Amino acid sequence: MTSAENRDHPSCGASRIRTRAAATGRRAARAAIARRRREERDLADARCAEADASTRARPALLSLLSHDLRNPLSVMTLNLPALDRAVPPETPGRRQIEMLRRAADELAQMLHNTGEAARVDRGDVTLALGAHEVGALVGAALATAQRAAQQKDIALEVSVEAGVPPVCCDRDRVVRALGCLLCRAVRISPKRGTVAVHAACDDEDGYARIAITDSGAEIPEGYLDAVFEIPESDQHRHAAGPCFVLDLFVVRGIVDAQGGRVWVERVERGARRGSTFVITLPSA
Repeated sequence: MTSAENRDHPSCGASRIRTRAAATGRRAARAAIARRRREERDLADARCAEADASTRARPALLSLLSHDLRNPLSVMTLNLPALDRAVPPETPGRRQIEMLRRAADELAQMLHNTGEAARVDRGDVTLALGAHEVGALVGAALATAQRAAQQKDIALEVSVEAGVPPVCCDRDRVVRALGCLLCRAVRISPKRGTVAVHAACDDEDGYARIAITDSGAEIPEGYLDAVFEIPESDQHRHAAGPCFVLDLFVVRGIVDAQGGRVWVERVERGARRGSTFVITLPSA
């Protein structure tokens, strides 16, 4: 067909129009995709910058909270003994005083963890290292959870295998980390439940291994690692169970600073499921 015939043939003209329209459409689609990708990259960069700024500001915020909340807590703790003396024994008010004392103790623990979390976040954890027997560390930590366990009639089962080596650690910080895990296990376990503590020698590297198993609700599979982070949502926070928000973050920071490891496993105990938190520490 000649050029003149092409011009006169309507189907050829329509075909060229469709071809040009398709090419224009493809160019527009590619431009739209490129524009959307640029917008997504810009949004991701902005979010990263915002997250970095938030991470840098977090230690300062934690330190300020720890400092500013100590004054009202001091007022409570200084006046509780006077209130205790003013209310005779075996009166209805004694129960309220005991509740206030427990709340003051919990606030003090929260404030301590807030300050410790700020140091962990800065990588500024100072250690007083020494050689310590694992049984003595576990025994000291049990004292922090004994009272709460008695109130819920929870059995504390402790076993320390023979041959567990002394560990090189900061005694006070390790006792605090174990105490946090034990208190969490007691809180999450039902009344008349069981919390088991088992210490053994880790055959793989010679480290001491301390496992704390509760009889409470299991941690969802997707949150086994996330429970050691500072919570970013209510769902994340509740996944760790009824413990203080910064407890597990501080525990991991303390253990990591001493060359150890901490993790959590899901376990089954008969018909009940629970969790086991495991700490390993280097031998002395």
